[in-house]
Amino acid sequence: MNGDIVVVGAGPKAMAVAARATVLRELGYRVPDVTIVEQRSVASNWTFAGGRTTGRQRLGSYPEKDVGYPYESDEFGTDNAEIDRRLYRYSWVTYMIERREYAGWVDRGRPQPRHREWAAYLRWVAARVDHRLVHGRATELDVSGDGWRVAVESGGRRTEVRGETLMLTGPGPAESRFPRDVVVDTHAFFVDGPGDVRRDGHVAVIGGGETSASIVEELVADRFESITVITPDPVVFSRGEGFVENRLFNAPELWASLSADDRRALIQRIDRGVYSTDALERLAAEPGVGHRQGRVVGCVRGDDGVALTLLDGHGVATTVRFDAVVDGAASNRHWFLSALGPTARERLAATVGAAEPTFALIEERIDRHIAVDGLRPRLVLPMLAGYAQGPGFPNLTCLGRLSDRVLRPLVTEPDRTRARPDGHAMTDAGPDAWMVATD
Repeated sequence: MNGDIVVVGAGPKAMAVAARATVLRELGYRVPDVTIVEQRSVASNWTFAGGRTTGRQRLGSYPEKDVGYPYESDEFGTDNAEIDRRLYRYSWVTYMIERREYAGWVDRGRPQPRHREWAAYLRWVAARVDHRLVHGRATELDVSGDGWRVAVESGGRRTEVRGETLMLTGPGPAESRFPRDVVVDTHAFFVDGPGDVRRDGHVAVIGGGETSASIVEELVADRFESITVITPDPVVFSRGEGFVENRLFNAPELWASLSADDRRALIQRIDRGVYSTDALERLAAEPGVGHRQGRVVGCVRGDDGVALTLLDGHGVATTVRFDAVVDGAASNRHWFLSALGPTARERLAATVGAAEPTFALIEERIDRHIAVDGLRPRLVLPMLAGYAQGPGFPNLTCLGRLSDRVLRPLVTEPDRTRARPDGHAMTDAGPDAWMVATD
């Protein structure tokens, strides 16, 4: 068994881990090789190819919250400051400077980049850090010996990737709970639009999160005149950008001091199912965009469009008709549970103490290093780390702290007496054993 960490998904979290692994290796640490399994390409979920955006929507967070942010390493003692200094080579600012676009970006008020621009940044990072990219879809995750075996399918061929640690990233496939011939799912929308509906038709978008915001902005850009956002809440909520609120996303010690009830309430209010402040402000200027409270409990397609049955806060059902309906809440963060092989599922169930491991049981057992506490081999689940470790870990707001914690238990202290001339650590396998950067 090799010492790889296998990461499923070549997005920001994978790049953050690869960047820190590269820096630690330069400083002489014995670091696991980073193998990334990706169905499409690096950062594809931020482009048209991923089916979650057209690429022209704006990033919901600030780009300075990049693969090294917050540049406050605290897992490597006296090396922390030097690690942060070297990580800054892969920062958004360094990327902009290298492209000679930094001054113009600052003078324009540091606008959030479009999704396709964020994807270009992540690919720039990928071209400069050590990792191995395996193209294909991860179809089964199971335990083999002391490590993980990941089955990968690509072009009709099935291969296996093995590693001692497995890290799963991304929101999972966009799976709507509504019939596809009635409600347009996220992937279909970004590929084909809302369907056969006139620009003056009435389009409903279900959900109040960032995917919903991207869909509404796309409809506005395509000049649809009447758009209604449907959420269970009385209003479309937005996460504020004040200092106190932002600190919750990258100050784990503050998060740990909160009660369980406060944590869950805050996650619901400031992280899940909210629009960014900028998106809400942009859409507030659009007279054709409105909101309706209701939980969708039924949908039927007829000759005159789609009839949605909405349950309001008092439990009263109302039927409302639209020309087209798009599900902006469609994602499956539980996708990995169905991909677990029998041995992995058995061990995970034993670890959480239940016959069937559930999302709620697993998220309560995420430890400091973003892995399921007590499970061997190690399974790292950033998208489930919000409740136990802080809301920044599942998203983009503390990628540097995420990689700091994930890699700490996987590396050994450097032998300062052995180093290659280029600064990379030597290993028993020889100076050419490390992988080179790949795109």
